[in-house]
This record gives sequence, C-alpha cells and structure tokens, in this order.
Amino acid sequence: MITLDKIAYTSKILKNNPNEKILYAILTMLTVLFLNNIYISMVVLILMYSSIVYIGGIEKKIFFRLMSIPLLFILISVMTILFSKVNTSDKYIFKFMIFSSQYGFTDKALIDVTKLVFKSLASISCLYFLILTTPVVDILYTLEKLRLPKILTEITGLVYRYIFVFFDVAQLIYISQHSRLGYKTMRTSFNSAGKLVSSLFLKALKQADESFTSMEARCYNGEIKFMDLKYISSKRNIFVIILINLFFIIINFIFII
Repeated sequence: MITLDKIAYTSKILKNNPNEKILYAILTMLTVLFLNNIYISMVVLILMYSSIVYIGGIEKKIFFRLMSIPLLFILISVMTILFSKVNTSDKYIFKFMIFSSQYGFTDKALIDVTKLVFKSLASISCLYFLILTTPVVDILYTLEKLRLPKILTEITGLVYRYIFVFFDVAQLIYISQHSRLGYKTMRTSFNSAGKLVSSLFLKALKQADESFTSMEARCYNGEIKFMDLKYISSKRNIFVIILINLFFIIINFIFII
C-alpha cells in the first residue's frame, strides 16, 4: 500500500462521502486563487490545518513535514519577484550591491510576495486535505460519478500506483549501490546513476508485462473494474462548504489588500 494512502486510511473522516471532501478542497482552493486576498489565504491555511489535524485526525508533524517541501521551492521562486534592479524613482526598503549593479526591494514587492506565499501555501493545504483524508480509490469513484471517460480514470489509477512502485524500486537500487560505495566520487556517482535509470527502465517494462499477464489471468477484457462503493450524501455538509466559501467572498469585499 502506498504511504499517502496509508495515512488516508487512518483518517477519522475516511468513511465520509468523497464527493463532499473533493468539493470542499477544490472549491476552497479556487476561492483562494481567484480572490487573491492575503487575509483569506491565511484563514484558509488555518482552516485546512484544523480540518486535517483535528477533524481528519492526522498527526501535526505529518502536516508540517509535507508543507515544508513546497515551502522551500516557493521561497526560492519568490526571490526573483522580490528583488529587482534599483530604480531611482522608487523607495527601497533594502538595497545591496552585486558587482556594479544595485538591487533591492520595495514595500509593494514585499506585499506582493507575501500574498503569493500565503496564497500558494493555502492552495497546497487544500490539496493536502484531499490527499490525506481521501484514498485514491475514493477519488476514482468520484471521477466515475462525474462521468469522466473510463480510460481517464484507469490511467489515473495506474499512473498514481506505479509512480510510487517505481520510486520504491529506485530507492532500493540506490541503497544497494550506496552500500557498495557507488556514489563515493563524482565519476562513480554518474556511473551508478546511469545504471540506476537503465535498471529501473528494464524493471518497469518487466513490471508492466507481469501486471498485464496478471490482469489477463483475472479475466481482463479491456476495462478495469473498481469497487462499487456506496456513500451517504449529507446536504448539511454541502451547505456548510458553500457557506464557508461565501463567507470568504464577503471577507474579500471587506478587507481588500
């Protein structure tokens, strides 16, 4: 079983209707992206943290560990927006010299970057709520209910599964190579990395062939059958989800920044 799915299966709201969880995550994420309000982004970030940790029952350290991964890339990316070449007509909060050029950032750039960081984190937290509380099987169930093409749900399920399968295989090969000093020098590192990629490619072809043989042995006729799950839809939950997003829209008109 995939690690993220293991976490999702421990969620307190595992049995809740996945349609409602997807609606909550996607609708709130779209609200954050379109309104572009720093207050809303901060509230959504806190809301999703509470939904994941207190309602979903997921450990705090898991949430913060997952959030730290995109945070690093976000902070590196916003540096190009924050700093610009000094223009004498603008007032800069901070300046520094690089060779003969002077760079710095203004208060407007700082506000824009802060907006972008919180908006990105809030949007990512919405997706983490979905991932950490809803197994892939439930997401595929929702895709089928939305009448998406069958081939799309099948490819989504297979790709998701085998990305993690091959990641685990690559990790095992890397550990084996590292234990034999395969990454001791730059030369051996390139050599080991090339062998890892080629070995992983061959294993991928072998795994695909074995999977197809296994599916044919189970009467595969060109269509993958997913579990026919039954969920009870709650009108109260849907009403609360819509109400929360309407509340965010109202906040946007009151606090525009």
